[in-house]
Parts: sequence; structure tokens; C-alpha cells
Amino acid sequence: SSFILNLTTSVNQTIFMKVMIGMRGWEEVMTTTLYGLFSNKAVVISNIPISIATAVAAAILPNISTAFARGDLKETRKRSVNAIRMTLIIAVPCAVGLMALAKPVTMLLFPQWDTLDTASLLLAELAVTVIFYSVGTIMNAVLQSIGRIHMPLVSAGIALGIQTAVLVVLILFTDLGVHALVLCSVLYSVLIFLIDSRFIGRYLKMRVKVWPVYGRPVVAAVVMGIVTKIVYELICRGGLLLVERPYLINLIATMVSIACAVVVYFYVLIKIGGLKKNDILQAPKGAKILGALQRIGWIR
Repeated sequence: SSFILNLTTSVNQTIFMKVMIGMRGWEEVMTTTLYGLFSNKAVVISNIPISIATAVAAAILPNISTAFARGDLKETRKRSVNAIRMTLIIAVPCAVGLMALAKPVTMLLFPQWDTLDTASLLLAELAVTVIFYSVGTIMNAVLQSIGRIHMPLVSAGIALGIQTAVLVVLILFTDLGVHALVLCSVLYSVLIFLIDSRFIGRYLKMRVKVWPVYGRPVVAAVVMGIVTKIVYELICRGGLLLVERPYLINLIATMVSIACAVVVYFYVLIKIGGLKKNDILQAPKGAKILGALQRIGWIR
């Protein structure tokens, strides 16, 4: 599936460049610049949280394989659902955070003012793929853990075929331009998620409950995103009245906003039952974290 993901990037680049220059009459410099903003800025930033999911997938593989090898399907299902849930707890706020702070984050990492607006818009549009790619990575690991090593390749192949057809139609018959690449990236990630979900449901007879696994992280992340945006705007407006150094103000505002985001997200998540004592204890330094949360009254 990693091979097909890399192939998807090459296919999309080739189709976009050939069609936009050769058939739509775009200038080569403009086409190359826009594709560069998409692939070298928006995609690079969105891949940062996705890499965390890859690390999680590598860690859970032995646990699920062990349970499946014992023939304990109940434990296999339990560990698989827990892996998906923990991945969403990380991926959902990352995606919402990138949407809320797309421009500040882009300014921090790629402070080129002339392309900032376009690059940050592409990042905001692409942010949702963080969720679907992250969960898709975990689902691929689950399928491999139960011996269905070819299924991720099948799902990636189907997704590649569909998204390629859609991309050709969009860039030939619409004026979406580089945003067609974003739309097809989202489509590709969603298709992999849906197809892998069907495979896991078929082979493990497993159904994932929507509210406990998906709903709670989304609710907490939406609240977090609103608060984060407000905090960022307030700091920026106040800071620019004192110092006319936009990059420095953006750096301070972004760091403070991210710190607030972490606090708000986990507070809301704990209060609505999305993060329990056992989840915290499984984390590094979990006992100390749990003790601190109990002292401040977040968890009883």
C-alpha cells in the first residue's frame, strides 16, 4: 500500500502537469509553482501528524497478532477498536488544529509572504486527510496482523483507480485547478478508510461504535478549534499594537494557542468520557499524568 501511495503522488503530478499545461493552456511556471505549494508545503505539513499514526501502527502490530494467533477473536477485536480509538484521539485534534491555524503554521514553517495565502488555504483543505490517512494506516496494520496482508494493497489499488478518474474529470471540465488535487487526496484517503473498514468488518466480524470512537474526539476537537482560533486572534491583535514584527507575534500567538488547544481538548475529552483512567495509564508516565489530573480535579 505504501508503494501505491507513492504511485498516487506520481500519477497525480503527471496528470496535473500534462493536462493543465498541454490541454488547459496554463503557463508552465504557474502550474509548477502551484503544484509545489501543494506537494512541498501543504502535504509536507499534513504528513507530520500522520507519521505519528505510522509509529502507533508499528507498536500495535505485535499485540493484535498475538491475540489473533491464540484464536482469541474477542481480544483481537477489543485491541483493534482500542487502536483505532487512540489513533483518532491524536489525529482528530491535529486535523482540526491545522484547519484553525493553517495560516499561522504555514507562516512559521514556510514564511514566504507571496505564497502564504494559497499554501495555507491548501493546507486547511487538506487537513481532513490527517484523520482518514491515520486511521487507514492503523486499519492496514490490523489487516496485516490477522494475516490479510494483501487487503491493504487491494484497497489502495481501488482508491487509486477511482481518484485518478475523478482527477482527470475535475481538471478537464472544472476550474478547480490545484484544488482538484486536494479534493482527490481527500477522496483517496476516505476511500481507503471505507474499504479497509469493510474488510475489517468482514474478517473480524467487528463493528465500531460511532459515538465512543469517532464522536467524542470530534466534539472535543471542535470546541478546541473554536477556542484556539479566538486565542490566536486576540494575541495577534494585542501583540501587533505593541510590536510591528508579524513573524515574532505569529510565533508567540501560535505557541500559546497550541498550548491552550492541548489543555482545552483533553479537558473536554475527559469530561465527555472520551479518555478514561486506563487510557491514561497506558501512556508513557501514565501514572504521574493520572495523579496530576486527579489533583486538579479533572478525573476522580
